[in-house]
Amino acid sequence: MKVKKAIKIFLGALGAVLLAIVLVLLFWLGPTLKLVVQKIGPTALGTDVRLEKLSINPRKGTIHLAGFTIANPEDFGQSNAVSLASLDIAIDMGSIFTETVVVHRVQINSPHFIYEQSSASDNIQEFILSIQEFVGYDPAAPPPPPDPKKEAKAKRKAEKKAQKNKGEEPRIVVVESLVINDVQFHLANTDDEELDLSMGFEQLSVSMTNGTVQLGNFFVSNPGRLETPNLLSLEQLEILLEPGSVYSSNITIHAVNISKPHAFVEHNPETDTLNEFLKIASGLVAKIPTNAPKTSATNGIAAAKAEPTEPPPPPPEVILESITIDDVQVHVVNIGDPQLSVHLGLEQLAVALEEGTISLDNLFFTNPKRLATPNVFSLEGIKVKLAPESLKADTLVIEDLQVVKPYAFLELNKEANTVGEFMKIANGFIERLPTYPVPELPQPAPETEPEPVKEEPASADAPAPIELHNLLIDDIQVKLLDTTPTNNIPDEPHMLAGIGAISVKLVEGNVQFKGITVPNVPGFLATNLVHLANIDIQIDPASLFTDQTVIDLILIDTPTVNLEQTEESGNVAMLQTQLMQFVPETDERATAAAEAPPAQTAATEQKPDPIPLAEQPVVLHQLIITNLAVNLKFPPGTNTADEARFGMALGKLNPMDKVSLGKFNPMDKVSLGKFNPLSGKDTEEAEADPDAPMTLVAFNHLSLEPLKGVLYIDGLRVSNPPDFSRRNLLQLETFRIDMDPDTIQSDILLIEDILLTKPRVRYERHILKDNVKTLKEEIEQATMRRGEYMKDQGADTVVEAIEEASGEETEDKEQKVIIERVVIDGCIVYAKLSALPAIPVPVPIPELKDIGKEKGGASATEASTQIFDSFYEEMINAVGNTTGFAGDALKGIGSLGMNTLDSVAGGATNVWGGARKTKQETEEKVPGKRKKTRGPPGRRSSLR
Repeated sequence: MKVKKAIKIFLGALGAVLLAIVLVLLFWLGPTLKLVVQKIGPTALGTDVRLEKLSINPRKGTIHLAGFTIANPEDFGQSNAVSLASLDIAIDMGSIFTETVVVHRVQINSPHFIYEQSSASDNIQEFILSIQEFVGYDPAAPPPPPDPKKEAKAKRKAEKKAQKNKGEEPRIVVVESLVINDVQFHLANTDDEELDLSMGFEQLSVSMTNGTVQLGNFFVSNPGRLETPNLLSLEQLEILLEPGSVYSSNITIHAVNISKPHAFVEHNPETDTLNEFLKIASGLVAKIPTNAPKTSATNGIAAAKAEPTEPPPPPPEVILESITIDDVQVHVVNIGDPQLSVHLGLEQLAVALEEGTISLDNLFFTNPKRLATPNVFSLEGIKVKLAPESLKADTLVIEDLQVVKPYAFLELNKEANTVGEFMKIANGFIERLPTYPVPELPQPAPETEPEPVKEEPASADAPAPIELHNLLIDDIQVKLLDTTPTNNIPDEPHMLAGIGAISVKLVEGNVQFKGITVPNVPGFLATNLVHLANIDIQIDPASLFTDQTVIDLILIDTPTVNLEQTEESGNVAMLQTQLMQFVPETDERATAAAEAPPAQTAATEQKPDPIPLAEQPVVLHQLIITNLAVNLKFPPGTNTADEARFGMALGKLNPMDKVSLGKFNPMDKVSLGKFNPLSGKDTEEAEADPDAPMTLVAFNHLSLEPLKGVLYIDGLRVSNPPDFSRRNLLQLETFRIDMDPDTIQSDILLIEDILLTKPRVRYERHILKDNVKTLKEEIEQATMRRGEYMKDQGADTVVEAIEEASGEETEDKEQKVIIERVVIDGCIVYAKLSALPAIPVPVPIPELKDIGKEKGGASATEASTQIFDSFYEEMINAVGNTTGFAGDALKGIGSLGMNTLDSVAGGATNVWGGARKTKQETEEKVPGKRKKTRGPPGRRSSLR
């Protein structure tokens, strides 16, 4: 009985002790821990540590903490380094001893952290020093020597633990709800409070049960010297996860939604965003400790050889299904001149990686406020279709990429222009670049350099990084709004240039541009100044992403150029003048730098040899241009005034002029003026409108093969100038140039042969002029009028300033040419000297050799002038010999006196009488000219 009684007493006492322990845990654990924190914290950290309340209820599984603060060290201005308003945790106590620990709720309110630095130290470093002193740790003391017994014991313990845990699933902690409110991290500077900044968010909510993460109102503030409140703000971030995947090797993120990310870059008269953040970065970098060399880490004690360990498990693979970003804005704020503030915006970016789609909607970049056009650039959308399986492969496969309506806008007004305003924005930052503080990273202690790793050369069969099946850019436009006082255009943007569509298929090696258009300047007649139907480019697909890209063919189809000239200007000059107004003015510093003689040594003056064409990074095999036409329209009446005045004077001398024989002729109303040799009218066609546009130059086909040095033109045509017949002045069956390919990039281009086959020239002579010289003069006058217009508009000054600023002399840089041989074969001139039909005149042209050779190369102008003068001289002499006109009389009015007029009137019949004989002689003299029988009457050559 006594034994039983003793056992009962013992068990009762043991139960009482256990109950007392439970009671202590239930009611005194929180206060006890609070006391420990308040006693040990200040001693360990060297500053005040406070905890207003800490309660722990093991039975309910709740923890409540309130009013926790860690004060800053005395030398720092901010009150607290760490503060926490409250912390509440609710745990499922029944799950503590299971494989899955369930935490019902974690709520953290107002966690605030302050990192404060001065030129001498920072608060984190002070806390570390206090803790080291509290635990008696001396970082400068040598580490103790290794104890083999302790190491062996630790090893056995680790092996035993690993064996015990082998095959067991790791414990999982499930947090049903995590809410963190009012998080703030402050970066403070004791020496300069204007460099203080903050970052934080209003709320972070996480639920592992539902697989949701929500972040609200994230921000990064600007330093104090900037007036814009924030550098970055984000209204909301939402993440939707697969709940069960959080604890697996593959984390699946169904969706990421980011709403209203806004960034602000500020420029004010004193400083700017980049300057302030570089100052902050310099202060932070200076606090980074340098790492001691690895060889001295053990203070001379050889490091124990590390035991081989199992490789760590691979990180979990993250599968992101979709991401959406709404209302993206990047603002460039100018405080000194608010009119220069601009911003970049994007309505939405949506990425669905599982489906392989990317879409971008409504991208725009606003104009400064002194411009009336809202945007400088806008883009309606981009649609991308990827092959989803290629996202993790070596080659990213883009099946389709569409870019819709990229528009650019230029504007000219009385106060500003687009380029000038954006140059002001850029210069505001560029001018301060020399004053920006550049952080210098601390240099680590020297250590033994590792042996260099031999890089294996890239395999020739390595896959291309991108495989693009189809790219389509639709409706590209550059628009111009000109509201300057000198402009009479309506106040609305008009298209300056456009491309209908661009199609790229890299897999096939095809690139195509459709509908390239430069509309005519408003106020001129033609619809377009330049129009190209297509540009097709064929690239060797195997050469893409290699050291040399091979372009097999560039085909330009049907380029048309419409040039128009008025009394004061021309469409090209006016367009160039408008565009030149966007060129920024050069300042005195740039001009002075351009005028300063360059300090070059003899070594730098010597130019390196050019890389051969076949070894260039981009190689072009062939360029083809088809159906080119350059049309020219002169001012109305420009080409007829002198002729009309002289014709009036000759009217008195011509008894047949304007004399009608209707009274004596049964064919009434038939004028004989057309049979008058001095009338100059073409009996073969009705006189066309002299003010109508003419096709200045045209050809059917041009082929250029740079690697072979061959240029070939088929069907070249040059039109007659106004006031002459509406026929071609020149038709050329073939034009071929053979060059030395190795000299194409050199200072002197060697042309081995120029061959002109079967040129047909229509030579027309009026009283004061001929068509050949007239065309040359008209082109010179058009150039002169363009120069005068440019000078009146001040554009020539801008061009000269640009040339001076470049510091290059154009004449010295112009490539010279040497032409070894020029052959003009089978030339026939159809001479039209009266109202009678044109007379075919054979013109044997002797070969020209070694043009420019004597003086080491001639300019292109000099060489072409020499060829033209030689051809013109031979043509005039041949026509004069055949028709009986003196060569000087054909060349100018100086020898065209009354005797010549009499010979024209009296010998016109004789001239035409020998035409048939002349043609027969032509066929005999021209090499390779086969004699043809006369065909049925009524159909004549276009040159006659």
